[in-house]
Amino acid sequence: MPLGGDVPEFKAGDRPSASALNRVAQAAFSQLTGEDVIVGPNGAFFRAPNTQKGKSFKNNSGSTIPAYGIIRIADRTAIGSAYVYDARQPNTYGSQYTHFINGSQDILDTKYGRLFEDDVIRVLYDSADGTPAFGERWGPRNGTFKLKKDTGGFYVLGEPDTTLHTVLVKREPMTTVRGKPTADVSPGGSATLDIYVGAFGSETQATGNPTLTSVRNDSSCTITGSQIATAQYVPDNGGWQFIVGKTA
Repeated sequence: MPLGGDVPEFKAGDRPSASALNRVAQAAFSQLTGEDVIVGPNGAFFRAPNTQKGKSFKNNSGSTIPAYGIIRIADRTAIGSAYVYDARQPNTYGSQYTHFINGSQDILDTKYGRLFEDDVIRVLYDSADGTPAFGERWGPRNGTFKLKKDTGGFYVLGEPDTTLHTVLVKREPMTTVRGKPTADVSPGGSATLDIYVGAFGSETQATGNPTLTSVRNDSSCTITGSQIATAQYVPDNGGWQFIVGKTA
């Protein structure tokens, strides 16, 4: 039966397929409710994973944000009585409090979506790093919307979907990290820290050789380079400082 009036994507007189109409209805329902939905076998709508009403964001990353991808919030803008978050691609190693999760739909650049900040949530992971296992720490890194192995921010609970490459995680902000300074660090100075993980005394360099730059030494002692040290995140300036290290 031809349409009697214009519908988004179609014009009066078109004969769209049932699946095409379902797609339009699904998108409209999602916009109206603020929830991600999937279409069941009988055409009924169901809440998708990451089901709570999310907060609105605009994709300002310059590329498509994939479904369940991790995003960095750069700002928040008031539009009338509502707020829209400025969503970007992660640009640091690990997550403290500024990363949230996209819903179950890809969001094109400059388009709007819904972000989720649940304590337990399903997130896209990078299969190039393997399959996340219970108890591992995965998190964001520069230049990707996918969780990376040996990175702080999220504690893996399990239930990996090896087809969609998503996994259930619990938010666990990374506030300390271990590694080796690339050189001796004088009092008041700073250095790059190569990230190391593993049991005390047998640490190995993290997958992908990540680093933290400009880690400060605010102690009165010189911290020895190429030896395991611990750094702590300092929220008031968004930086890192050494709190434990071998001294010269």
